[in-house]
Amino acid sequence: MFTPSTNTQARTLRIHILNQQIRAWRLGATAVLLLCTLIFTAQAQAQGLARADGDGIAERAAARAALVESVRNPIEALSSLPTVSAAWVEHVDQQFALSLKSSIEAVRQQTLQDIIYIANFHSDRVTLKKVVSPLLNIYLFDKDERYRIMAISALSALEDPYGMQRLREEVSGVRSKRVRQLTLAALADYQQSHGLQ
Repeated sequence: MFTPSTNTQARTLRIHILNQQIRAWRLGATAVLLLCTLIFTAQAQAQGLARADGDGIAERAAARAALVESVRNPIEALSSLPTVSAAWVEHVDQQFALSLKSSIEAVRQQTLQDIIYIANFHSDRVTLKKVVSPLLNIYLFDKDERYRIMAISALSALEDPYGMQRLREEVSGVRSKRVRQLTLAALADYQQSHGLQ
């Protein structure tokens, strides 16, 4: 079984490594949730191995090593997703654009999360040009601040020049201080990463 000191040390190590990775990659909210899921799944598996085998020192050591490795290489772990069909890639942006206009809150929320994830991790395989205008509509007109913030995150992850230009034009008219500050941060990050002034 794990001793409290071992659990505390392992947890501290995981948190430290995760904090370094988040700072280094500037991951979006969805990516952070996925990383946490990976960590806690690996931890649960490691604890299950230890309980099933009594002493199981070798299994615990292997599970800890796998856990640390999964935290070190989350992008590699996430990129092992199955290959998608060309038809899906061709039409996913149109489907996302329609889903963003849905009256069902859960559909809109999941679509925003999916866009952020795909833009952060699979932008080399999937182009999401058709979602820029619906995202801008959410940013400009949605009454729920949470959706407006997710739209900023999605537009920032997409790094679409038109979308970022519209954010730049509209930021001065934003009433919410929080939304305005996040927009300015996204614009600053975009300008820095593209060498703009």
